[in-house]
Amino acid sequence: MKKNILLIVILGFIVAACTKKSNNNIAMPKFDNEEADIASIIAIIDACPNWIDVSKDDFKTRSKITTIYKSLQKYDNSAIRDALNEIMSAKILTSEAYTSQENRRAKVFALLRLLFEIPQGLLPALPQHNGIGISISEWGHAYHMPYDGTVNLLWPFELRQGNLVLTGVGGRQTLWTGPTYNPIYEFDEMAKVYKRREIK
Repeated sequence: MKKNILLIVILGFIVAACTKKSNNNIAMPKFDNEEADIASIIAIIDACPNWIDVSKDDFKTRSKITTIYKSLQKYDNSAIRDALNEIMSAKILTSEAYTSQENRRAKVFALLRLLFEIPQGLLPALPQHNGIGISISEWGHAYHMPYDGTVNLLWPFELRQGNLVLTGVGGRQTLWTGPTYNPIYEFDEMAKVYKRREIK
């Protein structure tokens, strides 16, 4: 009798261990999906045309960029932030890598304006903007002159009849001066202040 009870107890432990192992195996695809999401976000950003290279009257490419950015809205903040962190932590060993990194910064700069529900018009500057020109001087036209602590955070987008339109004109000759633009810091600041935008 005692042997039967002992056998039952041992079998119970084995079943519990197998169930736990099975549950762990079930949880793994979620991790794999998160990794896949991060890889997809990076690939989409890299494949997207850079808005600063697009002429003012190239409406087709501007619309294409906006559509690509909208496709990233399905990912949550955690996946997007992890992707940005991976992008920005890439080692810069060559001039080509430096150019690639600057392209990514420019793309992410515009992307964040679409991801978060930033209203039209001049708004109080985020902490990183305060008077030091990190993004106040972004490609030229997003700040109030003379500077009064407000900035058009939505630029290079604007709202037209409720729809986001990419209208800002960049150009590599007018890149910002001052401290290097930090998209991860700006992402965190925007996430504190603004909710995610609902794309129509």
